[in-house]
Amino acid sequence: MLSCPWFKDYLCKDDFKTSKGGACCFPELRVGVFEEIVPMGISPNKISYRTPGTHLSPGEFHKEVEKFLSQANPEQSDTILLDCRNFYESKIGRFQGCLAPDIRKFSYFPSYIDKNLELFREKRVLMYCTGGIRCERGSAYLKAKCARKCSSSRVASTSTWKSFLTVFTKGNCLFLMSVTPCPTTVTSMFIL
Repeated sequence: MLSCPWFKDYLCKDDFKTSKGGACCFPELRVGVFEEIVPMGISPNKISYRTPGTHLSPGEFHKEVEKFLSQANPEQSDTILLDCRNFYESKIGRFQGCLAPDIRKFSYFPSYIDKNLELFREKRVLMYCTGGIRCERGSAYLKAKCARKCSSSRVASTSTWKSFLTVFTKGNCLFLMSVTPCPTTVTSMFIL
C-alpha cells in the first residue's frame, strides 16, 4: 500500500503494526470497497468523518486524561471520558474512569447518545476507540448534537490503559502486551 500513489499522502510506515503470527490469525481475510468501514446507521453524507473533533497531540490528550483522573470527584467534572468501542472490547481493557456504553455495535452509538444527551450537554468529552473510525464519526455526531468543543489525538500511551491493548480477530483477540510493547500504540481519541 505504501507504494501505491493513491495512499502516499495518507499513509506512512508507522500506520502499519506487525506481530508474530501467521495466516491462522486471518483465515477469512477479504478486501472490498464499502461506503462505511464501521456502519453507524446514519448516512456518511449526514454525519461525516470529515467533520470530527480537532485532533490533539498525544501529549495534549494525555494531559487532559491525567487532569480528568486527578480530580477529587470526576463524576462532578465538566469532562467525560467516553469509550466509543463495543462492550466486548471495553471489557478487555479501557481507560480508568471512562464511561463505557453497553453497545454491541457502533450503529447503536447514535441511539445511546440521543438517550443520554443531557449527560453530554455542555461537557467536554474525551473520546477514544480502537482505530479512529468510530471516533471520527462519533465525535462528529456528538458535536452536531450538543458539544461545546471538539479536539482529538491519534496515539495513546500503553501506561494509561486499565488492562491489555488488543487486536481483535473473528472471535479472538491477540494480547499485544504478551510481546515486548513499544512505548505507544496507534488509536484515536477525541476531545469534544
